[in-house]
Amino acid sequence: MKKIFPGKLQLLSLVSLFCVLVFAMTVQAKTDSYREIQPIKLKPIQAPKQLDAQWKKSLCSLAKLKCPDEDFYIGLYQAKIKGKVSYWLIVNPDKSGPTLAKFSLKQVSGQDGKLIADWQLEDSWDFSHYQHSQAKTYSDPLKTEIYPALYPVNPKEYAIALINPYQENFAAGGAYYHHADFVLLSKKSSPQAPLVSIPFECSWLKSGCFLNEEEWEKLNNKHPRPLDCYVEYEDRVEVEVLPETINGNYQWAFIGFLKYTKGAPKGSVSNTRSYRLPGVIALNPNVKAPVVWSENFPFCRGTDQFSDNLQIMQKEVEAMR
Repeated sequence: MKKIFPGKLQLLSLVSLFCVLVFAMTVQAKTDSYREIQPIKLKPIQAPKQLDAQWKKSLCSLAKLKCPDEDFYIGLYQAKIKGKVSYWLIVNPDKSGPTLAKFSLKQVSGQDGKLIADWQLEDSWDFSHYQHSQAKTYSDPLKTEIYPALYPVNPKEYAIALINPYQENFAAGGAYYHHADFVLLSKKSSPQAPLVSIPFECSWLKSGCFLNEEEWEKLNNKHPRPLDCYVEYEDRVEVEVLPETINGNYQWAFIGFLKYTKGAPKGSVSNTRSYRLPGVIALNPNVKAPVVWSENFPFCRGTDQFSDNLQIMQKEVEAMR
């Protein structure tokens, strides 16, 4: 048996440690790269007047927009992209399509020595005449809105989700359904949407009893188990951007989140499950005809997979009660 001298043993230990460090750094680098290409949520600024007391007038003037008076239709957001902070104005007017504008901000000293906001318009996109793919699907479609997020298409281009919300009312309940067209942030004369009609978010609520808390307690005392006063399920989809590219464009995968709730006046029980939707897709910025990819989505009133998920969750919620 060969003897290993202390010097060689120490060298082997150093080599092993070096290999472990290289492996850890490689994994961390891949993790960082993966995070950098994920969708960027635009964070709402809750108190924009702290940045600029006249923020709405300043930004709308720079972007040459006729902004609505009501704050409900306009919002200021912040994002950090590749280490740089930017500000995003989203205008979702009541009777026309939305507008998006990007700004930078510097605080400069005024004549009185106080700091004032110096806004610079970097870019803007007008979707006021965009025809959503779902606009004619329902008899009473609502207006198109911008969802506050940026979706990387490739290392240089982003897309946004234009949402077409639809709601319906029925006896003792109601529902809403949101579909997304993913539209490129480009300077072309007309907005280009390489991926459309994606089920994005929905909610379905059915009430089973119309009682106040006192009436519910009296009636519930006569039953061996609690009564259910409402049932609700919510489903939403998130985009996962994959690092592998096709013709230089990222591939997108979709993950669904289904929440099922049973409730009564004195509380509710809910459960949430996530599921990966089948397949991936790479958006092509130069596509002439948009891709419609909603057939495979087990979403809301959708497929057998959705029904199977819902049945599993119903059983899990019953076991939690």
